[in-house]
Amino acid sequence: MDIQSGKITSLVDVERMETTPVSAHHLAPHTYAIFEQSARQFGNKTALRFLYTGKPEEIPVNYSYQELFSRITQTANALHDLGVTRTDTVSLLMPNLPQHHFALWGAQAAGIANPINPMLAAEHIRQIMKKGQTKVLITLSGHQNSALWEKVQKIVPDVHSLQHILTVNPEQFAVPRAQLQTALSGISHIHRDDFDDLISRYPGARLDFEQAVRSDMTACYFHTGGTTGSPKLAIQSHFNQVFSAWMVGRQLQWDSSDVMHCGLPLFHVNAPLISGLAPFTVGGEVLLTSPHGFRSEAVIANFWKWVEQYRISFFMAVPTVYLALNKTWSPEINTSSLKFAACGAAPMPTALIKEFESRTGISILEGYGLTEGTVFSSVNPPFGKRKTGSIGIRIPYQNMKAVCLDENQRYLRDCEPDEIGALAVKGPNVFQGYLGEENSHELWIADGWLNTGDLGRQDEEGYFWLTGRSKDLIIRGGHNIDPRVIEEALNKHPAVAMAAAVGKPDGRMGEIPAAYVTLHTGMTATSSELEKFAARHITEHVATPKAIYIISDMPLTAVGKIYKPALRLDIVKRAVEERLLSLASTGAHITVDVKPHTASGLLTTVRLSGSETASCLIPEIEKILAAFKMEFIIQPQPRPGYPAADPPS
Repeated sequence: MDIQSGKITSLVDVERMETTPVSAHHLAPHTYAIFEQSARQFGNKTALRFLYTGKPEEIPVNYSYQELFSRITQTANALHDLGVTRTDTVSLLMPNLPQHHFALWGAQAAGIANPINPMLAAEHIRQIMKKGQTKVLITLSGHQNSALWEKVQKIVPDVHSLQHILTVNPEQFAVPRAQLQTALSGISHIHRDDFDDLISRYPGARLDFEQAVRSDMTACYFHTGGTTGSPKLAIQSHFNQVFSAWMVGRQLQWDSSDVMHCGLPLFHVNAPLISGLAPFTVGGEVLLTSPHGFRSEAVIANFWKWVEQYRISFFMAVPTVYLALNKTWSPEINTSSLKFAACGAAPMPTALIKEFESRTGISILEGYGLTEGTVFSSVNPPFGKRKTGSIGIRIPYQNMKAVCLDENQRYLRDCEPDEIGALAVKGPNVFQGYLGEENSHELWIADGWLNTGDLGRQDEEGYFWLTGRSKDLIIRGGHNIDPRVIEEALNKHPAVAMAAAVGKPDGRMGEIPAAYVTLHTGMTATSSELEKFAARHITEHVATPKAIYIISDMPLTAVGKIYKPALRLDIVKRAVEERLLSLASTGAHITVDVKPHTASGLLTTVRLSGSETASCLIPEIEKILAAFKMEFIIQPQPRPGYPAADPPS
């Protein structure tokens, strides 16, 4: 580690930094203190810019550090006056707006914040609010065409803990107050008010109540467990968030001159911490572009212009966004301000990383984080050696290792270098557990070590490599999908005997949901019929399976459980074969074999034969397979005297 700059370049630097205890860094005791300190230090400097429409000519709405602190304080005071105490939940159901930041951090100052994905189905939102015992809901005001408000109307009667609804009114969504009252008529115990009107009545200089918050107290419930399926509420403490925000800035060497773009949703743990609290901690500037972020076509179209105009130095996106930004990038735009970009939510294909970096000259940082680890657990050193395809080295003060577990998920031993095992983390960023399941034996391996549910290995230099997931979530372009939702839907079909959903490799989305089914004896059904049936019975469009394979026998374990590792091997084989089908006309005979591999998790072998020019297809096959994030080798039929290629060790 460069003592002058403090840059972390290797695992040695991480260990050297840890010789100073984390307490010696005098971190803020809670999230509200970060804004209090930043307001004093940075005052009238711009903290947050908001572009509502995403049009390049739009004049942004700006908030200084003092104004941001004032709005957060007003929100906390208003919530406290509504009866919110330290253990009460305030749920946020809205897109990316400045009010989301006011509400998120203000709710944490008064009680517990609970951001919720507004795109979830009403039933899913209802489950989250009931589990969290929501006392106050902050959402968008509604009108007769508002899908979100229709969800609120369905949810409210069943959440008996709910006492207040505060509505945020962006100009395009504002409705007369009378219409809002009518929409909720008949629910007399719930009080309603306009969020901005309400907080304007409260002081913003200081809290008018005794906060009495400790760093180990709960700050936030982030829902996890997929965008479909039964939700879990991850409990994050104030120190979890304070530490992670500080560590992000520390690793990336951020200061008050940096500008961070926020295009990911604020209901997910990534955006509020990496593109929110972290820059707010160091006096940086956050550019919030449109309520829908990267889901807006205008944001994609104008992103590079904003990089030049606002001197953006960092942004985070998912693989599908990078694919789109690749197409809109222009060499005429000045992107010299961009220091780094990062990929989150889903693994990024190596080919896409290389294409983006060669085209734009901007380095993409690959790392690893999870809601349960407060978003940040490892990263390729920004100022050190980067290994494409790796998730980097662990962050300081958080331990991370691959471990061998028994069939009951109990610890046996630490893995050897390059031996695949379950990834486990332990440190100040690790959450407190799931609400109602804090002591689950499936979560904690031993002595405070969290079982992440992911599989991986650590190489000799301390870099980690993901090789799979012991948990079954399907990640489709950043959307976490619980396979049980697909399986339960298909099992409702009268012809289906068994159903199993897995992620099918996809060059654009990373994975897409697919399913295997067996049919009852004497019953018939087609894949097309089952796909239409599933679409009707799955409320979340992203979870609808894109391929259904009818098989004669389902692979089972000795105790009769579906053995998904066998299906994962088969789905990779099918995905590769489908992509190589276009080469059939060349006359070459192509076979695909997928097997478990000690270093990479899976190894795909493509063998070529039956044509004198088969070897000429290798570059085309490499190009096709590079779109998938997988290890592969290509073996042409050897000419006499020439041995076949050996697989990697």
